[in-house]
Amino acid sequence: MNATNLETIYFAGGCLWGVQHFMRSLPGVVVTEAGRANGVLFRNHRPLQCE
Repeated sequence: MNATNLETIYFAGGCLWGVQHFMRSLPGVVVTEAGRANGVLFRNHRPLQCE
């Protein structure tokens, strides 16, 4: 995987971890992160990145 081909996308949803689980099943999704806007990130989560 070439890091220059990745994009970061932000989505809003009701259940953070439900949306994250769904996004992980989509083709091209490399990593996901559940969190709140302007909130504190959990250490074991990463941003959603797609090719």
